[in-house]
Formats: sequence, structure tokens, C-alpha cells
Amino acid sequence: MKLSHTFSKNKEYTILLQGVINPKTFKLWIKNYSDYTVVVSIWEDEDLSDYKIPTNWKVIKNKYPLVRFRKQANLDYQIITTLAGLESVDTEWVIKMRTDEYYSNLEKVLEKMKNNPHKIVCSSMFFRKYGMYKFHCSDKLLGGTTDNLIAMFESTLQNLEMNLWDEPIPESQLGLAYIMCKDSTIDIDDVNNKRAELGQEFIEEKAINSFTNVSNTISTEIINIVHTEFINNDNHIDWETVTNSVGRWKSILSECLNVVNKHKNQYLDDRPYMQKWFDIIDINELKPYIATSFQGKKGRVWYNSDFDNEKEDCVSDIKKY
Repeated sequence: MKLSHTFSKNKEYTILLQGVINPKTFKLWIKNYSDYTVVVSIWEDEDLSDYKIPTNWKVIKNKYPLVRFRKQANLDYQIITTLAGLESVDTEWVIKMRTDEYYSNLEKVLEKMKNNPHKIVCSSMFFRKYGMYKFHCSDKLLGGTTDNLIAMFESTLQNLEMNLWDEPIPESQLGLAYIMCKDSTIDIDDVNNKRAELGQEFIEEKAINSFTNVSNTISTEIINIVHTEFINNDNHIDWETVTNSVGRWKSILSECLNVVNKHKNQYLDDRPYMQKWFDIIDINELKPYIATSFQGKKGRVWYNSDFDNEKEDCVSDIKKY
């Protein structure tokens, strides 16, 4: 796999590679990005004797934690190696990726980062469609200013240590953490609200049930009023009774709206936050690439420039999130 340079080699940003080394992908990084500014943040037991590491690269070896605080999908490992790597980044911009994956045309990522300096740029791979999970970005590739990447991972670490959100999905923890450190309008109490997790379907269900019950009751009373006061009373209409009934119906409908609005207020729509603080680059713009994921019973799955965003329920355009 040979990298085709669309732009000249770029010194504006640092490539941060973290995690566990895969020989195939790591050799591609060395072959095609030897003249780039690269920081490699790996574990103390990695054997680098088979690799000719470029002299301009920085290699950081990390000790394993004595106590693991968030084992799900190795989020704590990602935080440790990423923050250690970010400490050695001297450039304004950084693109964080995994050592067991490989991407090309990173200047396209840089362009998006520079156009949206307050945002984190993610790949489309596993940037999940709205409604599947809350605040679910993609951690396959994370790009932005070095300060913003540090803020994202330090905020995630703080949230986990304080147990602010009992969410096992790493990408959701990262997504929320970045928003929390940048946006004062986000309320963790709203995030933790169990009803909020049920989302729009919950609101619609409550609305339909409430209005159905009320409309059935009122419809029955209207029929009775029409028959009693306007048909079978020889034109002696009891307007006071009619007025009182209409007033009561209005009160019931008002209370029904209050119930629906209450549930609506308990529902947190994460779309505006994700669209404000994140951007997406289609992974297929970064061909040739090698990416991977662990998918339960399927085990380790590899993608060789063949990831299907739509089939995998992923978003390639943040405006369509």
C-alpha cells in the first residue's frame, strides 16, 4: 500500500498514534509518513526491534495502570496513552489515530480542522446515526487543535473518575465529555434522566396516549351535551351547563399539554450539541486505509478501504446527523 501525496508533506500538525501496535499498519505509517511529525504512545511491553523508527519521531512507552477504572472497550487505556502522547505534541493541530489502523490523505482532515477550529473532526466510521446512542462520536480518528484534544480526554477522565454518567460506550463518554468542557448549556442532570434516554418516541407515545384518552372522554361528553341540551330539551338550553362543560374541557386539554411538555423537557436532544462541536470526514476520503473493530460474536473485523457508512448505520455528514 503506497500513499499518494495530494499535498506536500505537512509540518503544521502532529500525527499521534496510540494503542497496541499491529505490524502491518505500523510499517505503513513508517513507510509513508517518515518525514511527518509523529508521536507514538504505546505500552511498555511493545517490542520495537523489528521496526526502523524514523529519528524525527517521538516514542513514548507507558506503564499499565495498577487499577483499571473503566474496562469497557479499553477506554481507560485509550485515555492513558492519548494524554501521554498529547503531552509531547508541540504543534497547534493534531490527529489522533490507533497504531493498529492506517489512513491516507490526512491533509483532508487538516483542512476540515482548520475550517472548524472549535470542533473535533471524527471519521465517519462508527459515528452512529442519531437515536442509536447519545453523544456517540467516532474515536477511530480524532482531529483538532491540541488544546481541544487535551480538553476532550481530560474531561472524559474527570467524568469517569466522578462517575457522572453511567454509560459503558466509550464513544459516547468522549462525545459528552468534549461538549461538557466547551458548552455551559449542557446539564448532566438532563443527560442522566432515564426518561431522556427514551427519546422522541417516548414523547410521541405519551402525547398520543394522553390526547387519545382526553379526546375520547370529551367526545363522549360533547355527544351527551348535544343530545341533552340542543336536541331533546325543546329549545330550553342550559347555557350555564354548556359553558361549564366547555371550560372544564379546556382545563383538561391544558393539563394534558402540561403533561406532554413536562416529558418533552425531560428529553435531551443531542443533535444540536453534536452538530455544534463535532465534524465528520467520510472515511472513504482517506483511502487507502485499514481499519478494524471487535464485533462481539463476529470477533475482530477488518476493513480494507471498503467501509459502507450506510450499511453500518454511520453518518458521513454532520448536517444530516
